[in-house]
Parts: sequence; C-alpha cells; structure tokens
Amino acid sequence: MKRRLGYLALAVLLNVPCLVLKAQVKGDPSLRQLPLLLPQKKQGGHISAALENLYARSLNRSQPSGGLPTTDGLEQYIQLVNGAVVVDITVKEDLPGVTKRLQALGLQVTGSYGRVISGLLPVNAIPLLAIMPQVQYARPAYKPMHQRQQVRPSMQRFTILPAAKPVPVISQGDTAQLSYQARKKMHVDGKGVKLGILSDSYDNLGTAADGVRGGELPGAGNPFNDRKPVIVLQDLDNGTGTDEGRAMAEIVHDVAPGAEIAFHTAYLGQANFAQGIQQLADKGCQVMVDDIFYYDEPFFQDGIIAQSVDQAKKRGVSYFSAAGNNFNNSYESDYRSSNAQLLGAGNGTAHNFSAPADLPRYYQPIYIPPGGSFIASFQWDQPSFSAGGRGA
Repeated sequence: MKRRLGYLALAVLLNVPCLVLKAQVKGDPSLRQLPLLLPQKKQGGHISAALENLYARSLNRSQPSGGLPTTDGLEQYIQLVNGAVVVDITVKEDLPGVTKRLQALGLQVTGSYGRVISGLLPVNAIPLLAIMPQVQYARPAYKPMHQRQQVRPSMQRFTILPAAKPVPVISQGDTAQLSYQARKKMHVDGKGVKLGILSDSYDNLGTAADGVRGGELPGAGNPFNDRKPVIVLQDLDNGTGTDEGRAMAEIVHDVAPGAEIAFHTAYLGQANFAQGIQQLADKGCQVMVDDIFYYDEPFFQDGIIAQSVDQAKKRGVSYFSAAGNNFNNSYESDYRSSNAQLLGAGNGTAHNFSAPADLPRYYQPIYIPPGGSFIASFQWDQPSFSAGGRGA
C-alpha cells in the first residue's frame, strides 16, 4: 500500500470530483462533504501498476500506434520510444548478473548506478519482469522536470551584418553576475576548465551547427576561433528533446568562452542520470551543472543521483543544480498539528497551514488552469530500498 502512495497525480489519477472543483476555485477552500474514498487494490507484485496498465493497453489493437491515449494524469509523462518504455528497475543483488538477464529480455540499458538499472524495455516484455526474483521493483522513468525551452536555441540568436560578420547575443546572466568584468580585469575566460552539462538533449532539433557558425557555440567553423567542439557523450535520439542542454551550453560559452564543454542527457532514467555524472567526470569535467529532477527521487535521503553527485565531489568536481527552475514556487513546513479530523473520526488530524498567530487554515488552495495538470509526490519518511538496499 505504501508503494501505491509513492507517486500520484492529484485530481486526475485519484478521480476525486470535489477536490478537482476546489482546486480550481480561488480563495480559502472548504469542503462541504468528505472526499470520495475510492477502494484501493493493494499492489501485490514488484511491477508498478503503471507498467501493468501499459502492457494491458498494448494488447488492445484499437489503440493508436503513435502513443498512449491520455486517460489519467501520469500517462502523458511515460516515455515511449519505438515500442519500448523507459524504465527504472531496482534490483536486490548481483547487478551485473541481473543486467545480463534483463538484456536477454530486450532491455537496452541506458545506465546503471547502485541498485538501479535504467533502460528501454519492450512493452511486450513487461510481464517477464514479474517472474524475476532478483527484481525489487520496476516502474516507468517518468519524463523528468526541467525548464521548458520556448524558443529553439541558436535560432534568431545572432544577426548577420552586411559585412557578414556574426554578432552573437550575450545572455543577460553574463551581465547580471558581472562575468564580463571578471574576464576583463582578471584576464580569464575559462581556458583550462572543462564543464559538463546534464539536461534533456543537445541537438535533437538539428540546428547546433547554426549556433557554431553564429559564434554561439564552440566548434569547427566558429568565427571567433573557439574551435574545440562540444563533446556529446550521449544525446536523445527520439526527437523528443527541446535542446535545453544546448541552450545551457550557449550560456556557458557566453560566460566562459575559453572553457571546454561536454554534454550528457539526463532523460533516460535515474541510473542514466547518475552514470552520466560519472562519465562526465571521467572526461575531465571539473564543473557540472544540471536543470533536471525526477519526481520520485527520495525526499528523506540521498538517492542514486545525489549519491553520484557526492562521488563526483570527492573527485574534485564543483556541482551546481538548478533545483527544477522553480525558484520559490513551493510550500515547505514542519507538520503543525490540530484537533481537526476533517476526514472523519479516526482518520487523522489535519495540518494547519496558517502561521502561528493567524486563524487555523486546514486546506491549501491549489490553482489548476483549464486543461492543466498537477503532480504531487507523496513519500514515507522511511528508508528507500533503491537508495541503500533496505527499506520500502
């Protein structure tokens, strides 16, 4: 039952009508009746319900071949590539041996770290996971969160003057953090430093060469003699990336035009992300940056991605994360107890959202625009098996 509570899309997956209505009404919400508590079937095996449902739908030949029909709030985040689903598989022991068995099922491994193996699993092989005793738990690697790129990078970023000399556009961040002054006064430009970037993709849009020719990126053909090309260790090849990684590389090149740049996708599962950090370190990256987070990374202990960052730090890497690019759009608080039992006697007391001196407030408004969605991750304050080999 705890596993079923680990990852929910509120007001969509739960199908609670009264919560949907109140989530879309501004003001201090109140419920006139108790939420509809739907009966829950306990998860019995070590395959997530989402994977089981995906396989069941694949047997229905009336479904469109281009992808999943959107019937709940999570299916739109399942990553499908040519009949395979991106998965994270937590194993009990013997990582190399289990990896070989999974590859025999058709798994295309994209990364492994700790007890987690990420990869592309053929949808028709999902039932075979259920008979592997070495598998602790398997679930989709839902599309991670990152800042969506609204405009294609390198497009309309530079202007060709009549003399045909490119004039690159410098990012506002370079001015805001006074990097240009540091380059001028201290005579530094990043030379001798290699920086690694982890994001969705680098050249899924096929326009990286335009950025090089316009002076936005280093490489052969750069008009300012910044000729060392970006090293791409792994990129998405399914056309679903936004090339946010390339946009980040362009910003890095603005700030430190002499630095070398390497890229690795972080979109093919948590183990792929964690392994990518180590592979960038192997390539000599002294500084790394990412703008990605997975919704089901452990809250209360370091998961495999955080563990890989710690390992990179021990190797001398300075690591920076954009923390989801959400700034302060969040709510965090210790539990403030109350005597209000809003779900009925014996079903627990409500958290008080108000400050200590204010009137109690037991509901927090969440505004969902028409056609929008809202994802909420719930986790138990207990050890996570994927992080350390013990726990739920």
